[in-house]
Amino acid sequence: MPGRKRIIEKQRQPEFIRTASWLLGGKPELMTLFEQFPFFIIRSSFTEPIHDHTHEFFEIDIITGGRGFNRIGDNQCAVTARDVCIGNFSEAHAIIPDRRIDTMSIKFRPSVLSTISPDSRSPSLLMPFAANTPQFRISVPLEKADREAVFRLAHMLEAEYAARRGFWQEAVSSILGTMLLIIYRSFAVFSEANHISHSGKEHQLVDGILRYIERNFSGNIRITALLKEFNISATRALVIFKRVTGTSLKEYLTERCVLEAKRLLATTDDAVIDVCHASGFIDLSNFNRVFRQRTGCSPREYRDAQRR
Repeated sequence: MPGRKRIIEKQRQPEFIRTASWLLGGKPELMTLFEQFPFFIIRSSFTEPIHDHTHEFFEIDIITGGRGFNRIGDNQCAVTARDVCIGNFSEAHAIIPDRRIDTMSIKFRPSVLSTISPDSRSPSLLMPFAANTPQFRISVPLEKADREAVFRLAHMLEAEYAARRGFWQEAVSSILGTMLLIIYRSFAVFSEANHISHSGKEHQLVDGILRYIERNFSGNIRITALLKEFNISATRALVIFKRVTGTSLKEYLTERCVLEAKRLLATTDDAVIDVCHASGFIDLSNFNRVFRQRTGCSPREYRDAQRR
């Protein structure tokens, strides 16, 4: 797109997981709050690179000062004050400051949006995070007025989260929904300009599948049960999901379960077999095999490495 920041290739660094517990400093009251209502907002200032990492949540990073680079996969883009970047839990990304970079970072899981009930006319607010468009997420191309609106909404979210007065969760859901709608509007323009065609119905279907997975992934989701939930054939669901997200439904679900296993290994002392079952796997040997394929180490080795 015209005026788009230059994207250059960079070599990927080793990946690690930044859990909610780690980001919240392990504070019990904040972790309990996050488990009850999976949302938080945090300000950070970096003078050293935050190398490739994944999350257990979706993320909106607002650059409040300084400058540097945001990297998703093998692509890197310059970012500066008032830029907005978004991320999901399946893509590794990194932040590389140029001397210093300041961020206001919004972390959430889709269940936070449960008070928003999209109908057939509503956009699928998670699509900018899930669609196969990392070039959009690396630095969201917002119009000036929309960029200012996102900043105002971020400050409103920060105030609601800090005060936590009556009905604050409903307020957060509403404000966050408005912010996501602004991002989706930019995504729709970006998709059209880049000839990325997905129908509204396809977005609705994938959005629903994503929310279903988020609610049920730890309960050993069966694809057949998921298809019955959405009254759709396997062929159509798999084709649409792959076309919209760039990954297969099975791959996405496996990645989500492995991410949950990584979170539990890093933040709890649960036995590996308990982690296996809690993250949606039935068979321990299959869990060990899949985990090693995805991370290059066993669950026990991963836990030890996270705690060094």
